[in-house]
Amino acid sequence: MNQHLIDNWDDIKKPGRDDDVEGFLWQTWQVFLDTAEQTPHDHPGHDKLVQVIIELTKLPSRKVHKESTLWSDLPILGPSLREAWIAPEVRAEKIPSEAATKWIRLNSFTARLSDAGFLKNSLFGLWSILLALEDTGLSRSGLECSVAAAAEWIVHAQRVLLENGARMDATGEEDRPMLAGRLCDGPSRFSSHRWEFWRRRFGEVGGVARDCVVRMVRAG
Repeated sequence: MNQHLIDNWDDIKKPGRDDDVEGFLWQTWQVFLDTAEQTPHDHPGHDKLVQVIIELTKLPSRKVHKESTLWSDLPILGPSLREAWIAPEVRAEKIPSEAATKWIRLNSFTARLSDAGFLKNSLFGLWSILLALEDTGLSRSGLECSVAAAAEWIVHAQRVLLENGARMDATGEEDRPMLAGRLCDGPSRFSSHRWEFWRRRFGEVGGVARDCVVRMVRAG
């Protein structure tokens, strides 16, 4: 990762090279995502990756495409994550272990990014939790994988979820991308009703989710 930054550092400092910078950023974030998917979900390496990104935001900045600031805005990080945000086929009888592992690790890394203050108002965590707890027809393999991925958000980004939820609950804001799943009859936004529903569902599925129930009870 460090070598990638070093090899391209001179080019991205030059003004008028926005296309080169954009390509460099796509490659850079892909290196981070690949590294995250190779790092066990409970390994401190994820925190170290986030710390590297924090340090990047402290570097001297310049405008890119008149819209974003390199590095403080972390341009292209959001689109890179959206492109990578493809869950395994949770209705398949058996999810390949490699695909399941990568999905859980990607969620762990992204949850930590959110907790660090990046990806504000993003729906990555909500999408993962909805898939695990509000959808139907998941195979046993699909349920185990999706619940483990959703659990990473409760472990590492519960505060962010609650803050975003409080904002939506207070304003009545609707978020179409997070419409309630088949198992939840609540409003199509985050709400206290929805939080309680998730807590019950984590308790029902058991396994890795038991710790989430404890954390959610403590959070209120």
